[in-house]
Amino acid sequence: GADKNAPNQDGYTPLSIAASNGHVKVVRFLMVKGADQNAPNQDGVTPLLVAAANGHLPVVRFLVEKGADITAKTNTGQTALDVAKGAVATLLREAPAKRAAADKAAARLLYEDSIKEEKRLMEERAARQRGIQEAEVRAMQVEALNKVQEERARQEEEGRVRQEQENVEWAETLRKQKEEAEKILTEKKAEEARKADKAKEERLQREKAKKDADKKNKEDEKARKAAEKLAAEDVKLAAAADRARQRALEEQAEQQRAEKAAAASNAAVEKFAAEKPARDQAAAVKVAAEQAAAEQAAVQQAAAVEKAAANKANQAKKAEAKIAQKKAEEEDASQIKAAEEASLKKRDQKAAESAAAAERAAAAHQRLPAPILAPTAPPHPSNLSPASGPPAAGGVGVKCEPRACAICGCQGLLVSPDPGSPEIGRCESCSEVVRASERDARNAPPA
Repeated sequence: GADKNAPNQDGYTPLSIAASNGHVKVVRFLMVKGADQNAPNQDGVTPLLVAAANGHLPVVRFLVEKGADITAKTNTGQTALDVAKGAVATLLREAPAKRAAADKAAARLLYEDSIKEEKRLMEERAARQRGIQEAEVRAMQVEALNKVQEERARQEEEGRVRQEQENVEWAETLRKQKEEAEKILTEKKAEEARKADKAKEERLQREKAKKDADKKNKEDEKARKAAEKLAAEDVKLAAAADRARQRALEEQAEQQRAEKAAAASNAAVEKFAAEKPARDQAAAVKVAAEQAAAEQAAVQQAAAVEKAAANKANQAKKAEAKIAQKKAEEEDASQIKAAEEASLKKRDQKAAESAAAAERAAAAHQRLPAPILAPTAPPHPSNLSPASGPPAAGGVGVKCEPRACAICGCQGLLVSPDPGSPEIGRCESCSEVVRASERDARNAPPA
């Protein structure tokens, strides 16, 4: 609502101030809002002149394009061209010619627009004339149509009267025909009702017979499936019993092999303990303890195998007894089957543990070298002493001493078996075997 042309104390309007600062967007905004582009101050300075004096080419171009007065003079007689320089002066010098050309083009467009307007008016007058003629033709057509419609209405009224008379006669005829048809239809409906009742009764009888047959077939099918299921359960239980017996036999064989391995291991340990020197008694005790643990594990495994075999035999007997039970005990049979599978899994686990124990016993037995007769005569008891051990020369024995193991780098004590063995001993830490070549090299007399 503010006055867009209100000057300040120096007489400059907002448009002049924006032009002097080169704010072309503000100038465009003020002119859109209706600011006077030729409003001078008290000295006669217009916005175009102040923009030209400050060299603001975009503002000058915009004001010239919008029709600002290029020839406006100040109170001292100066125009915008007088104060302009450079491109601004060039633009102002060329502006009159461009404006004249633009005015000429505008006049030509105005002339062309006037010709088009005159042509449009002539076309409108011709269209109005055609409309008047078409209206007269339509009026004549409406009058003729009204006459035709009146004649058609008269004829339709006469026809309607004749049709009403014919309709009355036809209605009477239809009434009589309808009465006869209703009579025939009533009789026909009664007959159809009797036939429908009879058909319904026959259909109900057929459905009842079909339901009875379906029920019987379902019962027969159910009985057949139950018999097949019982037979399948019999086969499965028999197979399970056979597997249980076979596994019991395998477990017995495994137990016998474990017992043989334990007996062999015990014999080796006893023989080794009997022939072992007194200084190696601690090692023998350790080996015997390991062997005793292995034997105890083997005994426990054998007991577990026997227990599993007994459980398997009991389960087989229970399975055979379950074959003769009724259909209502199928759930108990499934529970027995689940228990059987759990027992088999437990038995397999125990068998695996037994095998592992047997392997450990075999490994312990392998760590104990079998005694072999020495190639030379055994040493005389006088040549041996508890303090010095076997003599250093003669190849009948070697003194056990710590040394660095070639495998683990430890300083384990070498435990000597039989002096005539190709092995001189094993490392207590990693069981490295010391061969006879090393023993002879170490026992060779100094040069």
